[in-house]
Order: sequence, then C-alpha cells, then structure tokens
Amino acid sequence: MSQQHSLEELNELIANGAHHPDAYFNRAILLTQARHYEEALTDYEKVIELKPDDTDALNNLGNLLAYLQRPEEALQKFAQAIEFKPEDADAYFNRAILHTESGQLDAALLDYDQAENLDFSDPALFFNRGMVYLQQDNFDAALKDMSAALSKRPDFAEAYNARANLYINLSQYQQAIDDYSRAIKVRPQQHVAYFNRANLLNGLGYHHEALQDYNKVLEINPKEVNALLSRGNLHDDLEQYEAAINDYSAALELNPNNPNALFNRAIVFKKLDRFEDAINDYSKIITSSPQDSLQALNNRGNLYSDLGQIEAAFADYSQAIALDESNAESYLNRAILFQETGDIDEAKADFNRSVALNPSFSGIMNL
Repeated sequence: MSQQHSLEELNELIANGAHHPDAYFNRAILLTQARHYEEALTDYEKVIELKPDDTDALNNLGNLLAYLQRPEEALQKFAQAIEFKPEDADAYFNRAILHTESGQLDAALLDYDQAENLDFSDPALFFNRGMVYLQQDNFDAALKDMSAALSKRPDFAEAYNARANLYINLSQYQQAIDDYSRAIKVRPQQHVAYFNRANLLNGLGYHHEALQDYNKVLEINPKEVNALLSRGNLHDDLEQYEAAINDYSAALELNPNNPNALFNRAIVFKKLDRFEDAINDYSKIITSSPQDSLQALNNRGNLYSDLGQIEAAFADYSQAIALDESNAESYLNRAILFQETGDIDEAKADFNRSVALNPSFSGIMNL
C-alpha cells in the first residue's frame, strides 16, 4: 500500500468517526514523513487527548517540536512521558539531546546515564554522550564511549572519525590515522575522513600522502572549499605556487569573497612578484570582509612600500591603526616607513608605541 493511499485511507477512517488513538498516531507519522508538520502536531495532540499516557505519542511529539525549534515545548513532552512511564529510556535519550543542544551538558549526561541504566542499547547513546564528554575535555570518558559505540556498531563511520579526533587530542597519532582509515573503509564516499586524515598527515610531515587524500576529497566533492584551501596551502608549502593559485582560485569561484582564499592567494602572488594581483586580492578583503581587513591593510601597505608608493602605504598603515589602536604591527610598519622617509621623530613615536604593545619588537629598529 502506498504512503499516499494509506494517508487517504486514514483520512477516510477519521472522517467517518473512527476516533481511535492509533488512527491519529499513524496519520501523524505519515504526515511527518510528508512534511506536513503542523497537521502532524495536531494529530499527536489528539492522540494525547484521547490517551494522555501514550508515551510513544509524547516522544514523537517532543521530537517533532524539537525539529521545529520549539525546545521548551519539546522538553515538556519528554517530561510528561517520563512522569507516566519512569522507565521510558527513549524519553531520557531524547531529552538528553535537547539538553546538549542548549548547552546543559551535565543535565544531558544525567539523562544519557539514566537511559543506559534502562538498557537503552542504541550506539547513538554512547556516541552522543562521548561528544558531550569531548565538549567537557573529558577525553578518557569520551574515548571509552566512542569505543563502546563501535563495539555495538562496527560500521559507525562518525564514531571512527570522532575517536580519531580524540586520539589526536591525546597525541596518539597512529591510532588516529588508523581510525580515519577505518571510517573510509566502511564509508568510502564520505569525504570527511579523507579530509581529516589529510590534515593529520600534513601536520606530521607526510605531504605526499596528505596530497593524495586532499585529491580524494575533491574527487568525491569538487566543491569542498576547505579541501581546496588546504591543498592550496600544501602546494604553497611545497613551493608549487601555480598549483596553489589554481586551488585558491577554484575556491574563489565557489565563494568569491572567501577571505582565506584571497589572503593566501595574495601571499603566493607576492612570492611570484605579481604585486598588482596581490594588491587586488588584499583590496577585495578590505572591501568585502571588514573583520579581516586589519592584516590585509598591513600587508597591502607593505606591498605599496615595496613598490615605492609611499603615500598609499602610509594611508594603509594609518587606516589599520584607526581600526585597532592596539595593533603593534601597524605602528611598527609605519615607524619603518617614517624612518625610510627621514621623519625620525615620528618613527621613534610609532616605534615606542609598537614596543609598548609588543615588547618583542624592541630589537627590530635602531633609532
């Protein structure tokens, strides 16, 4: 029987006076599947009106309310389910998820523990609780829960990824690589594990292997901007500058104002003496991403200075200082420019400000 036919049949039964809770309950499920959420809410409420202690309806209604971003109402339904049926592990599990989403981590742990005590055996319990422990930096407890989740479900790719991340926090890098590899084995078309393994391999100095993993990410999902940026950074580190520019440019085709792509491409342009291209990228950052403009102004000012465009360089350093008077780099850059143009008093004033803000600058200039 098709879903549509089932829904029509239930509509007819209810229209003909079949006010049995099961009819409303089943129709609510079908309405939810069809994304008729408000109608589904109404049917679940009808079930509870006819049968106030129906904990399945209370749990389903709570989950639907949570999905519709109505957490307080959802919590009330889960509490009602627990009141009617204190051994309702589903209600504790569902409420724990809401507590986690609202940042009430201790309350979430209590509910997950209670669900486990009531023999709730779904691997998701251990995975979710492990993620809560991770948020609390309780890595040992998180590791134990991820391992428990995997013992119950050996093909749980997300748990392998999460446990690998935990191993990194514990500096157990080979175990992390092994878990990312297991995640890839059970779900080879999921790019997250390839990306995470690439980042780890890159950080450990295995650049060729990391490059292969970044390539695989982009084979699976050519629009993965973070992979393009990371591969571009690796190409830059390997002095493969044209390949780096290609990756940053591909990222910008997908996200034209991405400040990381613009910033990194500008740096590579400068290495290739493509100063005007670098200036153009910094200018795009300054106009499109004000929160990232401070460093862009300093870098563009340095380029203008290198090109002998002194007034433009002064303007950028001064604009950077106006944005953040506590930025030592801006004062230092302007001090160097004042010194080069023979304005020693202004150079001393700016240099002293930079050193006051960052004492490590004290030996950079001799004034």
